Amino acid sequence: MKCDEKTSARFERALSSLEPLWRAAYDEGVCRDAALSELTLKDCILEVVSRRYDEPHIVYRGREISYAESNEAACRLANALVSRGCGKGDAVCIMLGDIPELIIAFAACYKIGCVAVGVNPRSTCDEVARFMVDSGAHVLVLPEVLAGLVPADLAERGVEVRLAVAVGNDAGTKVRVEGAAQAGFCDSAPAFGGELAAWEELLASSHAEEPRVLVAPDDVAMLIYTGGTTGVSKGCPLTNRMLVWSQKCFFGFMRPLLRDARNMTSLLTSPMTHAYGMNFGINWGLVIGGTVVLAEALDGASLSRLIAEHRVTVWGAVPVLLNELSTYIERSGIELPSLSTVVVSCAATSSEVMRRFKASCSAARVVEDYGMTETSGPVTLTPMAKGASEGSVGVPVPDTDVLVVDFETARNPVPVGERGEVVFRGPQVITEYWHAPQESEDAFVGEWIRSGDVGYFDELGCLHVVDRIKDVIMVGGFSVFPREIDEVMHTHPAVIDSCTIGVFDERSGERPKSFVVVADGARVTEHALVEHCRERLIAYKCPKHVEFVDAIPLTAMGKPDKKELRRREEQRRASQPDCA
Repeated sequence: MKCDEKTSARFERALSSLEPLWRAAYDEGVCRDAALSELTLKDCILEVVSRRYDEPHIVYRGREISYAESNEAACRLANALVSRGCGKGDAVCIMLGDIPELIIAFAACYKIGCVAVGVNPRSTCDEVARFMVDSGAHVLVLPEVLAGLVPADLAERGVEVRLAVAVGNDAGTKVRVEGAAQAGFCDSAPAFGGELAAWEELLASSHAEEPRVLVAPDDVAMLIYTGGTTGVSKGCPLTNRMLVWSQKCFFGFMRPLLRDARNMTSLLTSPMTHAYGMNFGINWGLVIGGTVVLAEALDGASLSRLIAEHRVTVWGAVPVLLNELSTYIERSGIELPSLSTVVVSCAATSSEVMRRFKASCSAARVVEDYGMTETSGPVTLTPMAKGASEGSVGVPVPDTDVLVVDFETARNPVPVGERGEVVFRGPQVITEYWHAPQESEDAFVGEWIRSGDVGYFDELGCLHVVDRIKDVIMVGGFSVFPREIDEVMHTHPAVIDSCTIGVFDERSGERPKSFVVVADGARVTEHALVEHCRERLIAYKCPKHVEFVDAIPLTAMGKPDKKELRRREEQRRASQPDCA
């Protein structure tokens, strides 16, 4: 929607009171105003490769791949694509797990101006077909175990696959042929009629010269699909300028602690087909430099082994893995002195999980990162030296403005301490969704994008993100925030994880229900946990039900999968129609 003059004036007045707080919060040497980069991702790759030619770029399953090796492979793939008619602006779907070939495929696209479209290898065939049709892609890079199924099945759905590149390194995909039926792939589909090429053979038959393709800063480099604030899958077009700016802004903000970020070693534990993993696993190395260690297993023992063995300095984590590593460190007594910085994103971190991690890994500085797929990088960060208010996600990064506005119109900034919807603008924010004008109209107020998140500012100008608007539980007209209940649950000594949703209630409309994971050997009852909440929360906020589960289901990004919990609850109600 358009932003009228009165709304703009209200926004500017609100910003004028917050701006001094943000500037005061910045670490020494970090500028609030940063110049936009005129570099492309291709420019950055060439600079990094010249500087770190023989140094390790990727570490996977004990093998080190140098920048020279990864760059040669990217050039070979890029030239192979060009020889088959791929040009600037053409989309390439990359449907791989977190393996080196995924990074190389993205780099190849960056070199020739193709649009890299990350697709989770566990996607259904309907989803893959939708992404390919929407993006206009006719090239698909996928695991060898699915190469005999997916292209033909897509062809049966009317999707033209001209080239399918089969990658033999399937270990990182966690996909097997047996699972294809569940994803909707049919092994009886006819041949797809395009070219099926093996990754190794395709690269060997191509040449390793740098492709002579001119790429511009405002060319779209990547398309990532997100559920967005309306729940409809939408493409987010991210340009070279946005992605380079985001990386340089991120590491400029972190420089007071990290100093020379170009020589860091990072641990990648988030899917690289999603925004957070893409930034840490793909673009960090290609734009800044350093070594990326790709994790295959995400249990505490495996993570601690990788950190210790490769002297990892930075880890891009999610809260569930903080919990996992904390538990392992507490039990094993292992120390991880090399780990200096942990960046946490993608989901709210409970204060108890944060306390346990800081106690178990005291050498590491924890930085909260807030952003969306639509932003190509962080919107807010915790200042590295000065820190930020406990429980907050820090302050806006350079050249980025954030406000909290009323829920009803999203046009009126609310006072400090009052909750509302978080909106923001900046050079990292998309200007529109891909081929979705109505969704773009609904998501923006002028140049400000609506996040769909509930948040507030404290008196220091730090942003606190409370919950997703769609997850707020309405109990008899009162708003209940699930995170508040989960925070209380985490303070019980028997609880190691908790996720609360709203369930149907005849009297109140909705009531909170908490799904809880208890520690090994711990004993606790539903009544005890409800009473634990009653001692700390007003009555209507307390869960009416507690269900004990072995694990909280997670999305591909490591967030609690509330959709899955709601689906289970609907199934339960359907099987027991008289239960409330």
